[in-house]
Amino acid sequence: MLGKQLYWPRGRLLGGSSNINGMVVTRGDKHNYDRWRDAGCSGWGYEDVLPIFKRIEKFRNKGNASRGTKGPIDVMEIAHKDILSEAFMHACSDIDIPIADDYNGGNYEGAHYAQMSQTNAKRCSTEVGYLRGARRRPNLTVVTRALVEKLTIKNDQVRGLKYLEFDSSGHPGNAHEVTVSGEVILSAGAIGSPMILERSGVGKAELLEERGIKAITDLPGVGENLQDHLNVRTTYECTKPITVNDLFTKRAFAIRSGIQYFVLRRGLMTTPTITCFAHVKTDHELETPDLKLGIAHVSGKDRFAMADGLGVDTFSGFGLTAFQLHPQSRGSVHIRTSDPFHTPEIYANYLQSEVDQRAVVTGLELCRDLAAQKPFRRLIKREVRPGTSISNYESLLNYARECGNTCWHPVGTCKMGQDSRSVVDTELRVHGISGLRVADAAVLPTLVSSNTNMPAIMVGERCADFILNK
Repeated sequence: MLGKQLYWPRGRLLGGSSNINGMVVTRGDKHNYDRWRDAGCSGWGYEDVLPIFKRIEKFRNKGNASRGTKGPIDVMEIAHKDILSEAFMHACSDIDIPIADDYNGGNYEGAHYAQMSQTNAKRCSTEVGYLRGARRRPNLTVVTRALVEKLTIKNDQVRGLKYLEFDSSGHPGNAHEVTVSGEVILSAGAIGSPMILERSGVGKAELLEERGIKAITDLPGVGENLQDHLNVRTTYECTKPITVNDLFTKRAFAIRSGIQYFVLRRGLMTTPTITCFAHVKTDHELETPDLKLGIAHVSGKDRFAMADGLGVDTFSGFGLTAFQLHPQSRGSVHIRTSDPFHTPEIYANYLQSEVDQRAVVTGLELCRDLAAQKPFRRLIKREVRPGTSISNYESLLNYARECGNTCWHPVGTCKMGQDSRSVVDTELRVHGISGLRVADAAVLPTLVSSNTNMPAIMVGERCADFILNK
């Protein structure tokens, strides 16, 4: 990635990153889970986790028996099927990508309209679906504006934790210690969970000693096995004022879109930026799709609209995106010091594998193939990025290194399994420490073949089952 630094946001609010994600609901290909099971994670095959996925969701559209209808998370297919989305779907068909039905209902390969965690055109986060209704329970106390310093562990048994409280201005205040008689469930995410473990003395002994921390349990897998999807895109100037860019640059379009949303709960502002996508095989001999293509109703110098000025291009623009579903590259996240206020060292190690490099170039080529199809011709004025002068393998790979960015899907840093690099067992209990579990995306052994919000919620539900049934 040419040595550049990337922006990796996290949701620091109730509901965590489910409150800042793209709202796209994806379980992932069933083969993901079967591979976990076959690698030693018994009880985590697709047939094992399917009842959990059904329990989570309240699917608002017509679905088959694999869909849930009574869960806390509202799920629906996007209602706003606009010109760009329709062009994407027709273009996929033109290059022999099949149009599929419910990708969460078993038809994973092909092109689909996105399903969203949304109700009444509003985000349905885990705070909305789970926490809000539980806040009145007498056995639940929610502490906000707090930072966990470390767990307290004695004789290989977790006894509680220490945390720091902040005032309304964000200044650190009192230190607190909580003791427990049962278990501690660590759910700080693929970045936060390994950091808390390491500050508590659980991790690679050599690294902990270098940071001045006494190693309680030598678990070299803590913070390792970091995986993320790398997003790359081609961007285009659009012939019509119908994109997110126009919300910022065209007053009349912004007013009309605002009225559509606030009065009618319809229109562009009800959708995620990626409204439809396709799971495709780059080799017909593959068992499952290995690449995801999508259309984003926004364009800019960088993916997060953090460039100078508005962040988005000043013209009407959109992007065609791609990411490899099963990257082979592995990174790491580790604490720099024992100080909880210090940021971690995160090495994503994108594109370290030649397989990943070939996949990302293939993804860019497929984006261009889609853009060249008849449905897009009347909508594209010109290709903006990478530009027509960039066309051979090496130049496209270099462009991917320059423009590639996170998909917000970090996983794997407290890997579940039985091997020497695993951190938790198949019931999410930390090896060598009694009374401690991890329940978040950090435990996923490998990336699922798309967005990670629903798999992370599924992990939380499974953890609750393990505790209730012990």
